[in-house]
Amino acid sequence: WDTTLKLWNLATGEAECTLIGHTDSVWAVAISANGQRAVSASLDNTVKLWDLVKGEEIASFTAEAMLLGCALAPDGMTVV
Repeated sequence: WDTTLKLWNLATGEAECTLIGHTDSVWAVAISANGQRAVSASLDNTVKLWDLVKGEEIASFTAEAMLLGCALAPDGMTVV
């Protein structure tokens, strides 16, 4: 509910990175096959594409209504 995405180290249980950019709750996240990109969908009507290596937002897309799901193609370049 805090509008962020967190990358967790499963071995240590520590959050390694917090991705900030959404202004409302995030409802869905998908990660590319190579683990370098992610896409997130939020109630703020945006889908955001993230670079997980750099820990930063690459792009943001706005929809007409809140988004409850998302998917990322294996190439990491196509968002649905």
